[in-house]
Amino acid sequence: MTLTVELLRTIGSPFASADVQAPVDEEQASALHALAFRNKIGLLYLQTLPAQGRLGPLAAEYDKGLNRYAESVVTAAKLSQKLDSVGVEHVVFKFVKPYPHTPSDVDVLLLGSDAEHKEATEMLLSDGYYWIAESPCQVVVYDLRGGYDTIDRRAEGGKGEGMYYIDLYNEVGASHITYVDKARLREYETRVTLDGQQFRTFTPEADLAIVLIHSIFPEQLYTLAEYYLTLHYLAEAGEREVSSLINIVKENRLGLSTRVSLEITAALHESAHGFIPEPLRDLIGELKGGSSKSMPATRDQSEAPYRHSMITLVRVLLEKLPERKFTASALRQVVAMLNPAFAKRMFDELIMRRTRETY
Repeated sequence: MTLTVELLRTIGSPFASADVQAPVDEEQASALHALAFRNKIGLLYLQTLPAQGRLGPLAAEYDKGLNRYAESVVTAAKLSQKLDSVGVEHVVFKFVKPYPHTPSDVDVLLLGSDAEHKEATEMLLSDGYYWIAESPCQVVVYDLRGGYDTIDRRAEGGKGEGMYYIDLYNEVGASHITYVDKARLREYETRVTLDGQQFRTFTPEADLAIVLIHSIFPEQLYTLAEYYLTLHYLAEAGEREVSSLINIVKENRLGLSTRVSLEITAALHESAHGFIPEPLRDLIGELKGGSSKSMPATRDQSEAPYRHSMITLVRVLLEKLPERKFTASALRQVVAMLNPAFAKRMFDELIMRRTRETY
């Protein structure tokens, strides 16, 4: 049994209870926690231990994780309410999950024009936020309630513990490339309340579709965060919500990116619990459209996270080519690559993404 399968059995799934055969010793619990942390589900793992009487020396990490999550929620709500107060259309995205988690930062998408994005950013920087870095589609800012003394000013490898850092996006993209057109997502805006804090976000199905393509482009890694987000969504979604997810996937040409992640999720669930949940099996079948052809959902590592193959990455991007906005943004990326310094940064980043353990 791999450590990944053991971790999935320990946590369980919305479709299967936890399957803990014996108390985990301190060394094993620490190894499982390290794996969970690399897969962005460290707090979810720790949350399962008190009921099993196995939290032990990880209690301090559990308290720290809960505090980090609570502070991140406040960061998201504070910013959302500030933008609301001045009429800036926006959503907090890739953030809301049906369980506590430890995000590396808060992602906010401004839904207006580039000029409005610039104006909103300048407003924030003059009122309680600090500039960290920027790229073609985002500006990184820091919520100064965290204090000047804790600011990590590095554009790469920084962000401390993520509680006070915000990525302000003007497109759902990476570098110059827009991989989902925000104009097509406006009808999926909603409001949520977490820990008594309210903010704007996308509906769960829109957010899930974005998370799944984001894990392939630009991140190129499937983590167990995608596994649990998918399972919890399907466990809670009704027929209307699943139909909405399918529509989002098809309208935004996200079929390949969604299927790849769903097929890895199905394989992992079967390895851990002996079956594939029916809603997951049905959704994969619907997106295949009756085709038996399988995507190259590469799992070339024994433990998660799993690195997506370059074939998968290329095919996911090729599926987007008929979209005018994506193609125009890809052409801007090509032109930008004519700058040797920019091209070197992009190649260095590609190598980093092909070799790192997690993100």
